[in-house]
Amino acid sequence: MFLAYSVILATKKNSNPTPAEANKMAFFCIPPKMINKAYAQVFIDYMQKHPEEMNKDACSSVLNAFVQAFPCK
Repeated sequence: MFLAYSVILATKKNSNPTPAEANKMAFFCIPPKMINKAYAQVFIDYMQKHPEEMNKDACSSVLNAFVQAFPCK
């Protein structure tokens, strides 16, 4: 999903944005040095708080979880 998300950002107007421009385009901003277990926990916590998303597409639920957990500053 992260690779797909990166491709979406790269295909926007500016294919080589500065970090500030990328943050303006981004739906979420992952902190540096996160490990896979932390990503999984973000998703698990989100799904526990939003059981109505259990029957939705997984990719959209992951996106929603990351948008909520990692807003760009």
